[in-house]
Amino acid sequence: MIWVDKVIRTQKNACLSYLDIGIEAEEALSECSRAAVQTVLERTITEALLKHPATERIYDFVYKWQANELELSFYVKPRSWAAFDVSLTVVK
Repeated sequence: MIWVDKVIRTQKNACLSYLDIGIEAEEALSECSRAAVQTVLERTITEALLKHPATERIYDFVYKWQANELELSFYVKPRSWAAFDVSLTVVK
């Protein structure tokens, strides 16, 4: 879904237009350990996507590290239709 992609690719508070939209990726990537990065990303993604009234839940996060690159995937379950998977790659 387009709104999911837009939210997870937007840095929250990057400008006045994005004060309440997006995720805190920069904060997550500044964490010292990989586990902390994953925890913050999962929290910020879940919080950001649950703001949309059509979102029922976010679940099953999977993380795959290759050097400083993190591939993560998870499922989004909207209230009115079937769940779908989402993938995102970030570089620390």
